[in-house]
Amino acid sequence: MDSKEKIKDLFIDSYYDEEKEFQPPADFNNFSEKLNSSLHLMDKLEELDYDLDVNILDIINTAEIIVNKRKCFKEAVGFIFCCLCMISLALVSIIVFKTKFIIYVEIILSVLLPFALIPLASHYKPKEEI
Repeated sequence: MDSKEKIKDLFIDSYYDEEKEFQPPADFNNFSEKLNSSLHLMDKLEELDYDLDVNILDIINTAEIIVNKRKCFKEAVGFIFCCLCMISLALVSIIVFKTKFIIYVEIILSVLLPFALIPLASHYKPKEEI
């Protein structure tokens, strides 16, 4: 520890009546004024009456609402994007392939898709709320 810092610590101790035998040197008057001004500022802070009645539960609920709105917006944008992709894919496939081929593909998908979706749906059950 630097000797100057040690003297400052001793001066602070004497200021708060923790060490009585210390006599501060004459060149510490500026430090004494700073210490007194900071004490004056601390007294001003005690006079102020802050309203510290904060409802944390409302803040958490508001944050959850904001997160849910963002999540719903992202899901809606994703859904619209997927729908547009499917419609454009159907239109492009009708243009490129013949209509008869598209009908056969739709029949095969409508027959085989439930067999794939039933196991997937049973695997991904929604979690029950606690």
